[in-house]
Amino acid sequence: MVIFPHKLTHPVPVEEREYWALFFLCLNGKTSKVQAEKINEIFALWEEMWVGWKPFALIRNLEESEVEDLLRSVGMGQYERLVKSWTIIACYGLDHEHELFARLPGVGPKTSRMLSGYLNNEKVAILDVHVLAWLRGLGQDNIPTQTPYNEGIYQVYEKIYLRYAEKLGVHPLDLDTAIWRASASSVTEGEVCHE
Repeated sequence: MVIFPHKLTHPVPVEEREYWALFFLCLNGKTSKVQAEKINEIFALWEEMWVGWKPFALIRNLEESEVEDLLRSVGMGQYERLVKSWTIIACYGLDHEHELFARLPGVGPKTSRMLSGYLNNEKVAILDVHVLAWLRGLGQDNIPTQTPYNEGIYQVYEKIYLRYAEKLGVHPLDLDTAIWRASASSVTEGEVCHE
């Protein structure tokens, strides 16, 4: 399995859900292009060393120090947080709404919604800079330029975005993809990343 952030679609195919979940957890404050390169190195190591193992089963069978060693081998960063969140999600599973994903170490409103939206098709807003810019372009007042990290504040802007998606008759994640592609149209494909 190889993660290509610019090819992310929803819902993620069932056989890819565990890979994307681990990737989403790595994005916290990082660019998707860089983190994809790193996690793809980890997945290549896994396929070489542990043939046939699914990611969550493998994590459940590794010591936390071994998971950390894998993360360190590619310079992923945020080791303590990622070891904890990967270990918990590998045991916990993926069939949950964003409120439960938000309980994972270091997971905020945006990441919890990426998990529930792309993996479980929940209608949520991933308030990235391109979505916030789009809302401002529609004349919405007081839209921030950066993703809000406070859940209550996030919900205020999420409701606005979800109303637009409903009015347009599209799934919020399809609208997100359309906005992202339009905002990235002047950037070459190699530079495009969904952050």
